[in-house]
Amino acid sequence: LESKILELKASAESHLAVSRSNKNVEKSVADLSDTTCLFIISTPGSGSSTMVEVLSQCSIAHSNRCTISGENHGALRSLTEFHSRVVRTNKQRTNNIHAEAAWRKIFNQTHVEQATKDLVATMLNPNMSPCWGFKEIRYGREATIGTFSNDIEFLSSLCKNPKFILHSRKDATKEFNSTVLKNRWEQHKQSVQQHSCFDSYVGLSKSNICVAKEDTPLVFRHYLEDYLEENDNFRALWKYLGCTNKSPKGGAVRKVSKNITGL
Repeated sequence: LESKILELKASAESHLAVSRSNKNVEKSVADLSDTTCLFIISTPGSGSSTMVEVLSQCSIAHSNRCTISGENHGALRSLTEFHSRVVRTNKQRTNNIHAEAAWRKIFNQTHVEQATKDLVATMLNPNMSPCWGFKEIRYGREATIGTFSNDIEFLSSLCKNPKFILHSRKDATKEFNSTVLKNRWEQHKQSVQQHSCFDSYVGLSKSNICVAKEDTPLVFRHYLEDYLEENDNFRALWKYLGCTNKSPKGGAVRKVSKNITGL
């Protein structure tokens, strides 16, 4: 009788743990469902760190300021591959006894995907800001539009309202004289490949092949020269992001850009 009571107690505790886990997943979904993500995908030596400073002045919707993290060595790119393999595993056909044994799945794809989002949020949005993001220079180096599209698609899944800025200088050769690229010949080639990849993806977006929800352009092509000149494209960027305050004027832009090399 005592062993039966212990067994029933263990079973009850197990069910309670599962219930709490499911509630946590539901709470997570609710907490993350209405966030805006701002991803600055750039080439090295293009003034992307300055871009973070400039865009940190943007007030989006119900957020006073957008919390933009710095680079992370492309850490989320490995999560793109992880997510792809999880989806493939979940779709794997198990139409015979051997296949059922070989591809036995004990995971729930929805829960795995939510856990992945929570992992990213823990790293990049620990304070649960309604607007968050990062800047990174390690996307598009392979110059394969398929890989780049997969990266964009995964990042887009992390929040309700994803925004992408594909940023560089207009002339890639000017990036070669920057502190981060000077005398690094192999990275010069990668920078040129990134320019090509960014432009190709923007072309797909304009062809309505890659667009965000509610017909909002998924990506915005931006150049260092745009905010140095404070031109129409820079003002259009402010509008694309949905900033509720006015774009920086005059000295505000020049102040944060004064240390950029190769101008």
